[in-house]
Formats: sequence, structure tokens, C-alpha cells
Amino acid sequence: MDTTRPEGQLQTAHSERRFDVRLLKLIFQKRLRLFLIVMPILFLMCLGYGLLISPQTFSASTSVAIQQPVQVASAVSLLTGGASGASRYLGVLRSRSLAEQVEQIVHTQSFLGTKNLEETIEELQKMVRVEDFPIEGILVLQVEVKGPARLASDPGGKREAIRHLSAYIANAYIQVFKRYLRDTDTDREAVLYREAKKRLNEADGEYRSAVGVYIAAGKGKKNANGDVTLLVPSGTSPVSSMGNSTGTGGETSRGAGELTAAAELQALFLKRGALEQRIKSAEVTQTETNARLNKSGGNLTDLPAEDPLLPQARTDVEDAQIRLDNLLLTYADNSPKVVAARRTLVAAQKRLGEQSKAIQSENTSEAIRLRASKAELAVVISQIENASKRFVKGREITTNLEVLRTDMQISLEKLKTTTTEFARLSLQTVSGQSRMTVVDKAIEPRFGKPGIAVVTLLSLVAVGAIMGLWLALEFALALMKLPDTIPDEAARV
Repeated sequence: MDTTRPEGQLQTAHSERRFDVRLLKLIFQKRLRLFLIVMPILFLMCLGYGLLISPQTFSASTSVAIQQPVQVASAVSLLTGGASGASRYLGVLRSRSLAEQVEQIVHTQSFLGTKNLEETIEELQKMVRVEDFPIEGILVLQVEVKGPARLASDPGGKREAIRHLSAYIANAYIQVFKRYLRDTDTDREAVLYREAKKRLNEADGEYRSAVGVYIAAGKGKKNANGDVTLLVPSGTSPVSSMGNSTGTGGETSRGAGELTAAAELQALFLKRGALEQRIKSAEVTQTETNARLNKSGGNLTDLPAEDPLLPQARTDVEDAQIRLDNLLLTYADNSPKVVAARRTLVAAQKRLGEQSKAIQSENTSEAIRLRASKAELAVVISQIENASKRFVKGREITTNLEVLRTDMQISLEKLKTTTTEFARLSLQTVSGQSRMTVVDKAIEPRFGKPGIAVVTLLSLVAVGAIMGLWLALEFALALMKLPDTIPDEAARV
């Protein structure tokens, strides 16, 4: 089958293409003078719109790193390009709930001029852009606020206020997000941490309540039915009630003395509870630290980067080792730079070893504070014994009072046990530490976007697009007026 086209058809197609090009040139030459007049006008119009009317955008960004439990799944997702554990917080940061909490901090409704709170929240949500960078392990939050055009008049200083507002909103989002991680996040470790914190607060409240009941019962006296009548109402501070005693002569003095002894004893009991919590937390920290040292076998540089044991000292050693390795790739062993880097590494290793030995020998500032707290606790216990003697002097020690004192001791032991468990959980879980670290805090943008150069370039592109569209329309109209077929003779002419 012959697929070649006749020579006359080839000449006709070629002539049509030549004729089209010449027609386009003809139209351009015909409209050239008009183009030279219209193009500058269009350019100035586009440039004026971009500089005087089109709003600028002021952008402030902040980045955070969220600590995650080390899991095989998360490592695999990073290697395969999957989403990181932090990506599940993208929706949280864009949520209406967080926007409402941010509005409570920044109060943008009057500034934005919105009609109601719902419109304000919607505007806040439109301003926020969140991106997850799983390889780097950070979340970047960007807030974009629209303001006056670049060269527009700004007598009220709105442009400067928007610069401040963009950074303020970004930092407020991080503040609210940190509160979410602490109080609302459904991560398993976060839930365990919050539950332990709740139990610690409950135990502390029970101990304080037991102390108050014991002191109030000790200040009461029996009525005809054998019940205890409180001298001060339940829930009233002993200190504030000291000046409200009534009576004359020795009765007034004795009442004031009783209330003073009661207030002193109550304060000592509460101080003992606080000291017991401090001591238990410090003991757990010391025990866990020694366990990490023993587990590491003395080689602390092999510990994971997120391990809280001597992080700064270990980082100094790692940085010095990396610097030395890099220098050895270029310089000889006897090079002054290599010698200096090796000395720095030895000094860092020495500091790490000294701090490790100090922990093992309990010669750290934390260990010293622990010993001081124990000594202070012994003094407080002695003071409690003396104050208790003055408090119950002249009173009948009833069975009920002894039961209340026993209940108070039980509450104290519960508080100590709960404090120990909470301190251990705080050290063993990520949630016990600061789960979120601010990498870059939002700062005020220096300039808005787009700038003058970008506006000029966009104006040129817009003018080129308009003129190109105009030329294409003229060309299409000219083609429509031509006959469907063009003879070869017309093409040759």
C-alpha cells in the first residue's frame, strides 16, 4: 500500500504553513504601533495594582521536634518514605479546637474586623500551614497574615502591627500545641504519664485533707453527746482564724495560743509532705542514673542520643570525635590542627569520666541537695514531735484523735509511694520529659511578600500574556476570513 502523499498536496501543506507565518508577521507589523502604546500602559496598570492595591502577605514560621518512642515501625516508615509519628499531629494543628485556644491568647477578632468568633476562627485556620519533614524529624508551622499593599498609605501603622501579629500567632500555636501534648494527647505514654500525675495530685490532696481533719479535731472539744465540735469551721485556714478568738482574760490568751500551736503543727505536717516528695523524687533519679551507668559498662558514648544521662558531656565527646575524624581525612597525624582536635577530644572524655565518677560516688549537686533535704526532714520531724506535745497538752487523747493521726500517716505513706512511681515513670517515658522541643521560635518578618522585584516580574508576565492572547485572537480571526483551500499558485505568489 502506497502511503506517500502526492506532490501537489505536500506543496499545498507547506504553502499553508508559510502563509500562516507570514500572516502572523503581517498582523504583528500592522499592530506594532498600537502594541508599543498599549504595553507600557498595561505594565504600569499591573505594577500599580501590585504595589498599591494587592495586599501583601506577612509570614512567620516556627519549627518543633517531637520526641517519639523508638519503634521498629517508625524506623521502617522513615526508610520507605512513609509518614513519621509526628505527621498525625498535622490535623491537630489545623483543627478548630486549637484555633479557638489561640484566639483566647492573641484576641485577633477586633484586629481582623470579623463579625463574630466563628469568622475569626475560620480566618485563623486559613492563615496556618503545617508541613512535616520526617527525615529531619521536625514539624514546621507557618502563619501568613494579609496586610496593606506595599506602597499603600498606612497612617494607622497596620503594617507594623501585622508583622508583630504573625509571629505572635505562630508562637501562640506552639504554646497551645504543647498544652495539648501534655493534657490531651492519646499517645500511650502520654496517657500513662497524665494518669500518674493525677494520682500524685490526688494523694497530695488526701494528705492535706487528713492533716486538716486531724488539726481541726485536735482543736475541738466534746459536747454532751461525745461528738467533736470544731472551734473553727471546716476549710478555714488556721492562720486566718487566729485573730478571730473571743473571750476575756486568760481564756482569750489560751485560745490564741491553741490556734498558734495548731497553725504551727499544720504547717510542719505540710512541710514534711513536701520534703518527702522531694526526697523520693531525688532518690529515684539517683537510682535510675546509677542503673544507667552500670548498664552502659562505663562507655557512656554508646548510649542513645535521647538518653537523659549526662547529655551535654556526651555531646561534647561526640562532637570532638567527629571533628577529629574529619580532620584526619585531610591532614596528617602530626598536623597542628589534628593535635589540637585530639587534645579537645581527650579533655571532653576526661570531663565525661569525672562526671560519671561523681554520680557513682554521690558527689553531685543533686546528691548534696538530697542529703540536705534528708537533714531538713529530720529537723521537721523533731519539730513536729515538740509541737504535738504543746498541741495536745491539757487535752484528753481520745481514740478518735489517734485514729485520725493514723489516717494521716497512712496518707503520707501513700503520697510517698505515689511520688516514687511518678518519678520513675517520668524518667522512663518520653512523656515525662518535654515531649516537644522548639527548634526555631517565630520571629517578626522583616518584609512582606511579594516584593517590588517579584511584583515587577509578575507585571511583565501579565503584560506578555495579555499581548500574546491579543495577537492569538487577531490571528484566529484572520484565519477564519481565509478560504478553506489555498492553491499552489497563490502560495508561490
